[in-house]
Amino acid sequence: GGIGVELDGEYRLDLRVDDRDDDIEERIALMAGLGGFEIPAERAGDRIFVLGKTLRTSDLSYGDLDPLPEILPELDSSRLLNLPLYTNGVIKRGARFGSIESGVLLTSRAGVPAAYLVDESGAQRYPTRAGTAMSSGSELTAHEVDSLLDSILLTAFRTRAAIRRPLDTAARVSIWIVDPQGVVLGMIRTDDAPVFGIDVALQKARTAAFFSSADAGEKLNAVRVRNGIGAFADYVGAVRALLGPTALTGTHAFSDRAGGNLSRPFFLDGIDGNSNGPFSLPFPGTAPGRTWSPFNTGLQLDLVFQRLVQPLGIPS
Repeated sequence: GGIGVELDGEYRLDLRVDDRDDDIEERIALMAGLGGFEIPAERAGDRIFVLGKTLRTSDLSYGDLDPLPEILPELDSSRLLNLPLYTNGVIKRGARFGSIESGVLLTSRAGVPAAYLVDESGAQRYPTRAGTAMSSGSELTAHEVDSLLDSILLTAFRTRAAIRRPLDTAARVSIWIVDPQGVVLGMIRTDDAPVFGIDVALQKARTAAFFSSADAGEKLNAVRVRNGIGAFADYVGAVRALLGPTALTGTHAFSDRAGGNLSRPFFLDGIDGNSNGPFSLPFPGTAPGRTWSPFNTGLQLDLVFQRLVQPLGIPS
C-alpha cells in the first residue's frame, strides 16, 4: 500500500537521485503515515532493486517532520463534502476486520483458515449455486463449484507468496467462480488476502468470461456506437487485425493474463519499441492522437469513463 498526495494536478516522477527535495506533498504523505502506519523497514524503497539499482523511498525522513501534537484539533465536520456515488459526507465508525460488521467473516474451509463476504445479518452474500442453464447442459453444478473452490483454496495454501514475509508464507488470494454470463457461482478467500483483491479477482473472472463469449465483439461495438462522452477507439477492429477476423466471437478463449497482455502499451510487454496491444492506446511518441498513460490506458478507461465523470456533472 501507499499514501498518495497530489496538490497541483500534475503527476510526475522525481528522476534526480543525486539531490534531496523538500516537497510539501511528500511531507503530507509522511505525516499521514505517523502513528502506526510508518513504512516498514523491510519494505522500504532501498530494499527494492530495479535493473540492479536500489530506490530511495523518500527525500525526507520522519526526523524532518514536526512532532504531532498530543491533542489534535477537533475535526470540522461542516467541511466534509457530499459527493454522489462516493460519500454522503458523514464519517462512519470503523469495524474490526473479520467481524460481521466488516463484511468479511473469518471461517475455515477444507481444513484451512478462510473468509467469505457477509451482509449485515451475517448471511453469506455469495452462497454456492449452479451455473446459468445452457442448451448443451454443460453448466457447472453446485457440487462442482464447491469442489473447485476447495481445490483452489488448498492450492493457494501450497503456493509461496512472492510479496510476503517470512519467505515461506502461503499465497493470500480471493477466489471467485463465475459462469459464462458473469454470474457469481461461489466465492471464498484466504484469511489474510488483500481487501482490494475482492473486487479485482471478480473482475478478472468476468473479464475472461466476457472476452471469451460469442457476442463480445458485438457488445463492444455497440458501446462504441452509443458512446457520448470522450473517445472510444475501434478496439474490436484492432483485436481482429492481430488475432484474426473471428476474435471476440467465441472462437478464442481468453485468460485474464491474455487480456492483460493485449492491454499493454507495448506488445509483447517489456519490449520497448513494439506497437501497443489492441486494447491499449499507443505509448507517447510512437503515434499521433491519444496516447497511453497510467491514467489513460485504453479500453479499460473508455468503458467506464462516462460513469467516472458523472459526479462532475458531465454531461450537464
